[in-house]
Amino acid sequence: MSARSNPDSKLEKRRTAETGKSQMGEAFGLCCVVCVFLCGFLRFAAATETENNVLHVLPAPGSVTIDGRFDDWDLSGGVFACGDVENQRENYSVWFHAMYDTGRIYFLARWKDETPLDNRYQSVTGMGFNNDCLQFRCVVFPGTEKERVVHWTLWRGCDGVDVMNVHYGSFGRNSPYARDADAKESGASMAFSVDSDGRGYVQEAAIPWLVFTDGQGTLKAGDRMGFTLEPNWTLPAARLTIKDILRPGAPDRVFTFMSDQSWGSAILENKGRIKPPPVRLTDGRTFDVRMESGLPAVQWAGLIRPRDLRGFIPIRFTMPVDGYVSVLIRNAEGAVVRQLLSCDFFPKGPAEVKWDGLGTGFYRNPGTELPAGKYTWSGIYHKGIGLRLRGWACNGGIPWYNGPGTGWGGDHGAPITCAAYGDKVVLGWSGAEAGSAVVVCDLDGRVKWTYSSGGMCGCGFVGVDSNAIYVVEEKNFDPSKQVGFYRLEHERPMMITGGALPGRIPACTGFDAADGLLFFSVWSNNEIRVMNASDGAIVKTINVPSPACLDAVSRDVVYVLSCRRTLLRINPAAGEIRTLADNLPEAHGVAAGADGRIYVGTRGGDNRVLIFGDDGTPRGAIGRQGERAAGPWAPEQMKNIEALAVDRNGRLWVMEHEMSPKRIVVWNTASGALEQELFGP
Repeated sequence: MSARSNPDSKLEKRRTAETGKSQMGEAFGLCCVVCVFLCGFLRFAAATETENNVLHVLPAPGSVTIDGRFDDWDLSGGVFACGDVENQRENYSVWFHAMYDTGRIYFLARWKDETPLDNRYQSVTGMGFNNDCLQFRCVVFPGTEKERVVHWTLWRGCDGVDVMNVHYGSFGRNSPYARDADAKESGASMAFSVDSDGRGYVQEAAIPWLVFTDGQGTLKAGDRMGFTLEPNWTLPAARLTIKDILRPGAPDRVFTFMSDQSWGSAILENKGRIKPPPVRLTDGRTFDVRMESGLPAVQWAGLIRPRDLRGFIPIRFTMPVDGYVSVLIRNAEGAVVRQLLSCDFFPKGPAEVKWDGLGTGFYRNPGTELPAGKYTWSGIYHKGIGLRLRGWACNGGIPWYNGPGTGWGGDHGAPITCAAYGDKVVLGWSGAEAGSAVVVCDLDGRVKWTYSSGGMCGCGFVGVDSNAIYVVEEKNFDPSKQVGFYRLEHERPMMITGGALPGRIPACTGFDAADGLLFFSVWSNNEIRVMNASDGAIVKTINVPSPACLDAVSRDVVYVLSCRRTLLRINPAAGEIRTLADNLPEAHGVAAGADGRIYVGTRGGDNRVLIFGDDGTPRGAIGRQGERAAGPWAPEQMKNIEALAVDRNGRLWVMEHEMSPKRIVVWNTASGALEQELFGP
């Protein structure tokens, strides 16, 4: 938006400045026109990270009690870490401190956090880094035979259980000592307390030296170790993570966890009450720290500063608020000859910059001298421009991944499984890291919530019973391999824990749940395994040749695909097996509708969903027969059908196990018409 100057406005007052003879021999006449653009998304436009290099580990001044308080701490050696010091230092930042004695090393994090300890994952998930979580990594005894690379993840799950996970070994190369451990089992301890204003919390931890060094000994004053810090925050927009304490000139903020050569240092000091180290930023600036009432305080004066322009022709204006200014200078014909300011910060109040009479330069080359004449300037300001993301390509979800109801599926895998319950459908992808392995959406494909069980995870099968969603993390033909298995609540992304149901199960090639029973297809054993959902006990095995996909309608009716070509109906209680259809073309995916019709997906050049009555009578097909060909997109042509589900409205959901495009197709079973395509991510 722009507005012509108002002669009565102090900000937009027209001025003419006579400068006398310039170096070009004539006077310059200037007039100002200030144009206003208001956009108040952010307080400031700049966003500078901290980049400290050294953590000072101080000797403990006395005995240390792990209680989530710091009245027994020497805080003078702390490191301040923030991903955006201009905008977020009072909202999302952390002071990180360390001390030691002969028996233990201590860590303290004093967090600024708008939603302290607002974690979404339970302690058993190993998903601490996706929450409010303290991570740090170190190399103890570097360069010696006792060297150990050690990774720490300290957090509190939404179930109130504290987690002190330690991984010994490098993620970037094989380590003979690599393993995970629960440090609490070896004497480590931790405590939390939320700040009185509710805008932060304190996290305090103590770790025995032999746990910290993997049994290699105790560090002493003067010792140095490699060290890096990774604080994490739970945000409405997924999570915030920053990286700090990095090697000068060689930071790696992407693969920090595996690039220990980029980590900074931690030094065990021989005395405490040191002069607080300054805070260092990525642009090389440092800011002094003073101890005030026992707490370190950064002296932020000069953090945001206007650019110093050296010239001789003054341009004056008054800022109504703190903001960012851009100024153009035009010649008598109205052509822009100089971009004098470009999003430069000025505080509220009078301001002055000086023009040197040159045109716009390029990179480090100054502009050329302009001819004598009359020039005017105009400017705009804003309080900080934000970014509104409007959409994305190849993604069935609502942009962006910024809280409940947004996001989509697995970024490292393809659609692989689905199940319907009530007014929802649960969808699964075979691999996810930044995305989600499990997505629960409504019957129109709008995301209700998403879930991933780990940093790199996947989904092989999902099944739904009256009280839970069951997830088998991988599809595999080798039953000697153990795969992850867990339960989720129906209405929210919360893992159900407790009970005797195992967290890992033998791999399977098909799965579903009904009436308190779990049904597993075990291809190589030629059997269907029936298990109690309450305790995991196997109650029955049913001999079926090479069983794969199955759909459990109830404990008495289970449809199974055998040898990829035969549709069977099984009554597990009675032990009855009936063949409904045979000689199917590479069958993948089976689902039964409430009307008794049975749907079977095919591949092998057919690529349709075949429909059968409950007695096995063919009732038609959905989709276009044949292979997907190059050329214009044919949405009715399916490919690599993997799983099917029928929702309560009778619509058929089809998962295509393809990486390009990743597609989920929804069909009207009454008319056979395609109703919806969901893509990605």
